[in-house]
Amino acid sequence: MNLIKETSERSKKLNKGEAKINSFPHSIQLSFEGVAIKNLKVTAVFDRGCYKGPNLCLEEEETLLKNAIQNEPHYKIKTELASTMGVKWYYIIYEYKTEYSIVLDLEEYKVVKKYPSFLELGKWLSLFSDSVPLSNYEENGLPEIDTIMRKNKYSWPGNMDGLLINNNKIVCVIEYQNTSKKRVADHDNNDYMESSYYRKGDGRRWLVIKLIEEALKTKTVVIVWSYNEQVIAIKPIKNYQLNQYNNVSKIDWQKKVMCNINTLTEEEFLKIVTTE
Repeated sequence: MNLIKETSERSKKLNKGEAKINSFPHSIQLSFEGVAIKNLKVTAVFDRGCYKGPNLCLEEEETLLKNAIQNEPHYKIKTELASTMGVKWYYIIYEYKTEYSIVLDLEEYKVVKKYPSFLELGKWLSLFSDSVPLSNYEENGLPEIDTIMRKNKYSWPGNMDGLLINNNKIVCVIEYQNTSKKRVADHDNNDYMESSYYRKGDGRRWLVIKLIEEALKTKTVVIVWSYNEQVIAIKPIKNYQLNQYNNVSKIDWQKKVMCNINTLTEEEFLKIVTTE
């Protein structure tokens, strides 16, 4: 069975910062394709695989479970992380021809739900999240499942870019930020908290990150990178300020460190992100 990991991160394949972190020999970087929040708590984490092949048979439960685990080489760590956060980690297999989907619990090795359409899947996913109106703005280049869900007035939960683990210990959450209109050194995520005609505001996105780091009792580090530069900015977050809607309105930063991405070592990076 061929399961394709589709992601809403459009620049993932070209992400210089992520490629550098993944090259570190003694660290593991994990991600969750979906993190749901409700009432200021993480309620579930998700990953997904798009089925390619003959029509997806929802009755082949054993085969689907085995293939999902094969598609997640760090699934044991992910189940432990979900347990630490006090939530379930769900793996969803889906296909476009029929819009069938099946929800798996890999920790308990069982099928949780089966759905005949992305509409019904979206209704189930919405139970884990606060009721938030969809923005009129939609990014280009998203996987088809995200576009279909939006047409159904539902959405896939936002993702977590990375979680760095070293020596079996959580180091930090990593959020990657590509910049094209400003130099890496000049980029500030606070400039994009409010919505505009051309983009949705980032306040909700940062609230998700805040709640993840609280659930895992860790910190978050932002890595800013550009297609046009060989430097990255490493920016640990000191604190979040919330507005009256409990969305993040401002990020307070610790010291920003500029690094040449070609010479940055694992030891140097770990020292930067673990320094208070």
